[in-house]
Amino acid sequence: MTSRRWRVRLTATAESDFRNILRWTAEWFGHAQARIHSETLTHAIQTLTDGPHAAGSRQRDDIAEGLMTLHVARAG
Repeated sequence: MTSRRWRVRLTATAESDFRNILRWTAEWFGHAQARIHSETLTHAIQTLTDGPHAAGSRQRDDIAEGLMTLHVARAG
């Protein structure tokens, strides 16, 4: 049986935040680090297609009932 993949879409605000994060990273830490950060965030977003119980996700009812978080870290 194949598991169903979720479709992940970013809101306009999230897209803007993503660009601003990368712009800030490039200004403070350089373009190479911004590229690494972009790849890390893109991988995390792609992980969300596995659904709310993707590897690394965590139930956070202490923040809001039903809320799931995903820790984003660079491998290695």
